[in-house]
Amino acid sequence: MKRRDFIAGAAALAAPKWAYAQDGNGPVKRPVIGILALSATAGNDPLIKDFVGGLAEFGYVDGKTATIVRRYAEFEIPRLPALAAELAALRPDVIMADTASAIKAAREAAPNLPIVGASM
Repeated sequence: MKRRDFIAGAAALAAPKWAYAQDGNGPVKRPVIGILALSATAGNDPLIKDFVGGLAEFGYVDGKTATIVRRYAEFEIPRLPALAAELAALRPDVIMADTASAIKAAREAAPNLPIVGASM
């Protein structure tokens, strides 16, 4: 099993509640997935790119079948708690955090949400 398959599967399984969206055929369950990253953008972070790509392979496409909310600390660890609080306020179904510092910030901001930790 590839690492990104495992990460995406873990995120999918950890999503017990749902947001609703419209697809023209009535309400459709759309999970909200939060990403808390120490990096500057997904463009410079292969882990985030692989995570989002893995989610798409499992059918969780941002803006279509899922809502992916990203927060990037731009390599500034002190920003993580505030960004984690922003994510927690959005009540995502799961948060993926890319470093130990991001995991800690997410856990403190959202102790009742599932958190998927991933690193390379």
